[in-house]
Amino acid sequence: MKMKLLFRQLCTCGFASLQKNLPHSEAQGIEAEIPQAHRGWAEELKRIARSGAGAGCAQIHKFNCTGILQALLFLLPALSLPLGAVEPEADIQRGIACHERAVTVPENNIEEGKAILYPYINGYPLAKGYYGSFLTLESAGHARRNNMLQATSLLDEGTALIDEAVRSAPDLVDLRVLRMINSYEISSHSPFDRYGIMKTDMDWLEARRNQFMASLLGILELYKGLYCLKNRRITAALAAFEACIRVSPGSQEAREAERQLQRYGE
Repeated sequence: MKMKLLFRQLCTCGFASLQKNLPHSEAQGIEAEIPQAHRGWAEELKRIARSGAGAGCAQIHKFNCTGILQALLFLLPALSLPLGAVEPEADIQRGIACHERAVTVPENNIEEGKAILYPYINGYPLAKGYYGSFLTLESAGHARRNNMLQATSLLDEGTALIDEAVRSAPDLVDLRVLRMINSYEISSHSPFDRYGIMKTDMDWLEARRNQFMASLLGILELYKGLYCLKNRRITAALAAFEACIRVSPGSQEAREAERQLQRYGE
């Protein structure tokens, strides 16, 4: 029971308050309640923190200190909790899944994804890149509501995080793909012009295309075609769309390429 109260305090007050108000002796007393499976304890902490208790999962990233991960690190000496109980890679994949949903259904998915990824943005470039992309998706919502100041601020912050992530891990293919797509969407639907950044990532990916599976090649060819359209290179665009269909038949990218061919191929 004491453990659950501790978790609730983390959710409602944040890590800084928890660290200030929890005596070390009390933290030591909690050790007796830790189950033998430390992994279960860590998962319980994450589950309760993300269940909407108190401030809610959407607010976790706003704590004075960065929340769950720091709380775990603070309690490690008293609770004998191994670092292995924290599974950032699994959490990052959950955040990416939220991002995929947020592209078409922003409501709830943006805030959930941000809350999942935020504890990892300083140590994991992929988490930082996707967190930045979440901010650009959030910006689009503000733009639709004509809140242009907030929309611009979020675009600035989001693109800066994506660029920082790529600089820190320039050989990470997933980041290059993310930034290529994000740059196209921003350039197409906002005053920001990131076509140059998009071209940089397309060229980087093209130089390594022999390493990629068909699904990634389909993405690359689709966005090459879209980039060429923006530059009024219709013949090159149509060739890229045809290549997309050829290398990744039946995929979502191939279906979009077919729509583009129907529109511009006449």
